[in-house]
Amino acid sequence: MPTFEDIGVRGYLTRSPGTGGRLREEIEGFVVSEIPGHISPGDEYMVVRVRLRNWETARFARALARALGISVHRISYSGLKDKRAITEQYFSIRGVEEERLRKLNLKDVEVLEVLRSSSPLRPGSHIGNEFMITVYDAENLDALDAVLDELLSCGHFPNFYGPQRFGTTRPVNHIVGKQLLLGDYREAVRVFVGFPGEDDSREARLHYWEDEDVKATLYALPKWCGLERTVLQHLLANPGDYRGAMLSLPRNLILMFVHAYQSYLFNLAVSERMARGASLLMPDVGDVVVPVDEHGVPRSDEFVEVTRWNVEKIRALAREGRVYPTGALPGPDAPRAFGLQGEIEMEVMEKHGVPQRPLPGVMPGGTRRPVGARWLNSPSIVERGEAKYTLRLALWRGSYATSFMREVMKERSLLMY
Repeated sequence: MPTFEDIGVRGYLTRSPGTGGRLREEIEGFVVSEIPGHISPGDEYMVVRVRLRNWETARFARALARALGISVHRISYSGLKDKRAITEQYFSIRGVEEERLRKLNLKDVEVLEVLRSSSPLRPGSHIGNEFMITVYDAENLDALDAVLDELLSCGHFPNFYGPQRFGTTRPVNHIVGKQLLLGDYREAVRVFVGFPGEDDSREARLHYWEDEDVKATLYALPKWCGLERTVLQHLLANPGDYRGAMLSLPRNLILMFVHAYQSYLFNLAVSERMARGASLLMPDVGDVVVPVDEHGVPRSDEFVEVTRWNVEKIRALAREGRVYPTGALPGPDAPRAFGLQGEIEMEVMEKHGVPQRPLPGVMPGGTRRPVGARWLNSPSIVERGEAKYTLRLALWRGSYATSFMREVMKERSLLMY
């Protein structure tokens, strides 16, 4: 059974017991609404707000391109959303008529609004996301008020990367990423294709995990494992060419593997910072902090080292919510921390082996990310029933609602999320 420990997440900020339970029993039980940033008036781009049911973001963009008869490269969006959810989000399209968007006819897609803009949406151009999340089969509903009160008193939660980045039923993305960076393509293939998860592909994957039997695995894999089948078909035609097999995958997927490995190292460092009793909000000498933008959302393009000369000024800004201490997503572009955080990051990288031989063209630049996250609007209980409740909360872009819900539910298994 995959657990949060498998993705580097250990320990809790709160001490109150959790409610238990599970998410996404029904698609309608997980609703995400994007909070847009500024949309500049103009005529070059159309921006459409859509309500999607059970659509993965990139897949919808491709379907939208086909429906409009245009290249998918003319479509952009600000953030990725989970598939098993109801999502409201924005897409920008260059050179398309407004009427064609209003008449869009795709299954489980509702066009809510069409706007004109002078510029396209970019990754991270939205402010955040509002969530309506229902928890089912809560074994300890009486714990809800206490754990929410404790979280509100803390004013934040650990800014862990959630299961979506690693794989919920089969958390292997970071393992594949590490093997790619090490240049061990055979092991990357073995993990990507063969590592058994908790779904209907398990028995088929075991053919490869145990025996590296290409033909038997290809025959047994469900049709929905299209990417794995692509890798196996390459090996069938080119026995032993593991590098070519992995490079037959889309480049954005390869990048996702590498980013997942960086995220795993970040999670480990946040877990260790918590274990050593260091604050997730109050910086110390050696920390690297990031300022916020006009919406109070941490920026990703400006970093300040905390020294003995500026520490009191930085702490005053931290108390006002204007700066946040960060952890590294390791790479050559990530500013180095010193002090306790620098020590933790060095220990994590030495223990888990940050590779120095990256896959050609996929060198992870690295950056830093706040170790603690605040909400945009205070979490609140919308509905409470028998072994079931619904919460509303709004979070910064890039923060995971599943990481917040982990503090509330305290379920270890990724399958509950």
